[in-house]
Amino acid sequence: MDCEIDVDVKEQEEEMGSWMTAINDRKEEREKAIKNEKKEKSGMAGRNQMDMVQFGLFVAGRRTELGMTQMQLAEKLYVTNKAVSKWERGVSMPDVALLEPLAEALGVTVTELLHGQSMAEEQKEAEITDEELIRLIKGAGELPEEDREKIRGTKKKRLILYLGGMVLSVAEVTALYLLGDRLGISTFDLSLDLLIIIPLVLFIGIWPVVLMPDRLPELYDKMRISEYSDGFFQLSVPGVYFNNRNWPHIIKALRTFCLLVPVLWPIAYVPIRLLVPDFLWLFGRIAVILAVTLGGLFVPVVAMAKKYE
Repeated sequence: MDCEIDVDVKEQEEEMGSWMTAINDRKEEREKAIKNEKKEKSGMAGRNQMDMVQFGLFVAGRRTELGMTQMQLAEKLYVTNKAVSKWERGVSMPDVALLEPLAEALGVTVTELLHGQSMAEEQKEAEITDEELIRLIKGAGELPEEDREKIRGTKKKRLILYLGGMVLSVAEVTALYLLGDRLGISTFDLSLDLLIIIPLVLFIGIWPVVLMPDRLPELYDKMRISEYSDGFFQLSVPGVYFNNRNWPHIIKALRTFCLLVPVLWPIAYVPIRLLVPDFLWLFGRIAVILAVTLGGLFVPVVAMAKKYE
């Protein structure tokens, strides 16, 4: 009887030991997989950063060879000399729309520009053409008509929301002007407090609501780029890199801000103005306006970009 019990205990101990070994093996495999993934990510980031540095050195070298200053190159591209300085220091990349004119200004091909080095004629011939490269970078392939129609429909709905919010905001501001004397708020204060924030946000809102694309070119996923520009509008936040992981969240935050602020600010303004004494509002007005406009724009952008980068 004692022998049978001893055998059962030994079998249980052996079975328990095999379980523990299997658990430890799985744990080690998981830890190795996590380490390998981290190494792969850091290696990719390092390569991307090196690509930007190489790109910057190549731009600076070609500019110097041509006897141009940063300001002269900037004037050719209609950008600031600070933007050129950032490119050359490997801090950021130019927008894809600037690649072709930048290559032309430096006397190189777009292929050479993106590789960060001059190429022999045979290599240039082996590479894809500049036009094909630009098309691939911009993701300018033709979408099916069904998808294009869907995009147009979505933009139309956002535009209707934008215009509806504008009309409602105008009605609210008009009502405040009519009731200002009864509320004890002067016309001067109303003009200063409402006619700065609301038109500014409505003007900026045209871009994210109607013009801003839902997806970035593939180049943004391959390199660490902290700037995006589309004609007059430019989005640049130091230390924040844009890609197609965080871009949808960024534009959603911008659209929400630009659609809601023109409608909600006149409503929120009345209790704020009535509760805050005149002398405090006199000194705090600028801080509030900056917090609502700049803070409301950049804080969500930075938060979404960092969270989903």
